[in-house]
Amino acid sequence: MKKFTFILLLSILSTGCASVGSRVKEDYTYIDKGIYPGVRGDISWLGGNLDPLLQGAELIIYPLAIYDLPIAAVLDTVLLPVDILEQNLKVQKIRELAEKYFPKYKIIENKKKNASRFALVSNTGEKIDFEDNCSTCRRLNEFIKGEDILVPSEKEAKEVVQLTMMIIFGYVDIAKDRWHFQVDRTKSTWTVAIKNKQGGQLGNIWVLNVDANNRLEKISDYTGF
Repeated sequence: MKKFTFILLLSILSTGCASVGSRVKEDYTYIDKGIYPGVRGDISWLGGNLDPLLQGAELIIYPLAIYDLPIAAVLDTVLLPVDILEQNLKVQKIRELAEKYFPKYKIIENKKKNASRFALVSNTGEKIDFEDNCSTCRRLNEFIKGEDILVPSEKEAKEVVQLTMMIIFGYVDIAKDRWHFQVDRTKSTWTVAIKNKQGGQLGNIWVLNVDANNRLEKISDYTGF
């Protein structure tokens, strides 16, 4: 019954629903929402990439996606200048943080599967990418050991976590109306928790270990979701 109700609601709201739905504010802002997100969403549906709730309803979903596709194309085209501006601002934010903490490297999008969303390229052309999750951050921490990243204050702790989320997952920011960063410090550890403003529940909890000179030694992610 729940599946039928969900599909019926989709059908009623299917005037460019992929285009509108792709712009609904999420907990995290992704770098790869990109341009023509509605069209890409409909094509993804037609390719069989369905939400688990929609599995088994292909005979309804496929015609719905075909019907929605030209409407989404029109809406995406109208919103194209806004999407391009937003995408450029996201990329600029990533580059600014990367230049601050990894000044010897350029940051590029990573096309490699099962790897970080972004990679770093050294002056000699060496490409460095990381794991696509950060439960241990093994490759990232091996990289950090050879760098001189200072984390003397809450500002730097938050920025290092933001940069890590950008590189690993492609998250550009959190939804500030719902979530906020809570930063705490012990003698040799920064703890950066992403907390819900209303319910108080935790999202990701990041732990940054630093030495006596505030040099970053290790970063770990304890996911609360």
